[in-house]
Amino acid sequence: MEYQAGQSCGQALFKVNTGTRDHEVSNLSWDWEIRGRNAFLIPASFVKNQRDRLVVCNSIAMSVINSVRGQHSERVFTFRKRPVARMYNTAWKRARAKAGLPCIRVHDLKHTFGYRLRAAGVRFEDIQDLLGHKSQQITRHYSAPDIDRLLLAAETVVELRQDPTLRLVRGGAPHNFHTERRILATQDLISA
Repeated sequence: MEYQAGQSCGQALFKVNTGTRDHEVSNLSWDWEIRGRNAFLIPASFVKNQRDRLVVCNSIAMSVINSVRGQHSERVFTFRKRPVARMYNTAWKRARAKAGLPCIRVHDLKHTFGYRLRAAGVRFEDIQDLLGHKSQQITRHYSAPDIDRLLLAAETVVELRQDPTLRLVRGGAPHNFHTERRILATQDLISA
């Protein structure tokens, strides 16, 4: 599968397949890539919980990465050869409107990844690691078996991609009656 579309859609597609935060996506640097491992190691200073974060890229996320490889010497995501400051921008707002989802938030993509992992039967501890939540599961020196296990877990959402039945919840309950439509249409947004 080879990804080709607008930059904002690429960031959204990457985010919904990695569970990264807006700040992590917009600052993603080629120096952080773990070559040959389908992963990035984001330094603690760029992560909400102030811990180094391993971001494992499934085949869709890697397709996005490979589609922008070589476009900028430092940053992964750019617009007109300049680093993107944040995902919530005019392009994001246009994509939401085009998909008929004006209320979807950038952060909803992270939640969607978590729910897709859960729907695929991924272990709670692996979901925790893939979403970058504080956990004791992975050591600072990320061993190859741990990355391989997490890559297999992240890849499970690719198989569910055709018909995900998901419900986005905040605080343990659906946040509004449009939730299911928004989540089910997430794929439409990132394909727009």
